[in-house]
Amino acid sequence: MALVEPSWHDARETAHACVTRLPLERTNIIEAHGRMTGGPILALTPLPPLPISAMDGWAVSGEGPWTVVGRVLAGSLWPTPLAAGQAVLIATGAGLPAGCDGVLRSEDGLIDPLGAVHGRLRAGGDIRPAGEEAQAGEVLVPAGVVLTPARVGLAAAAGHDSLMVRRRPIVH
Repeated sequence: MALVEPSWHDARETAHACVTRLPLERTNIIEAHGRMTGGPILALTPLPPLPISAMDGWAVSGEGPWTVVGRVLAGSLWPTPLAAGQAVLIATGAGLPAGCDGVLRSEDGLIDPLGAVHGRLRAGGDIRPAGEEAQAGEVLVPAGVVLTPARVGLAAAAGHDSLMVRRRPIVH
């Protein structure tokens, strides 16, 4: 009995005809790592969602010298608008207070014996505007790619707590 070997093209076509796409399912973002995206992942919010400090220093309002009225850390917001002549110590990534005219970098400022901050603001004021990285609705991760830790983190930062992914294959 002689075996007939199919051509490479025919064997490949046969193999492709046997495969079906795995169905989609929603999974929480913690379990999404290593899964394949079932559709594009869109930004649900601008990234960053509000203006933030690009540098450590002082968020200042008006002309200096500035009186320091507090501090704001990354991930936090200052609760009240700054008045002219006021400053808050600010960390990189912290939300800028309302009334802020710019960020005086820590290396560009000096504190006098009375606690006032002196210095010159750089052009642009070291502010990262809302939506600088992505606008709401923008595709962040395309469909059909494996979710790495970085992609999962990006999805979380963009407002997702669950994602559509392809079901994991089951071997019987």
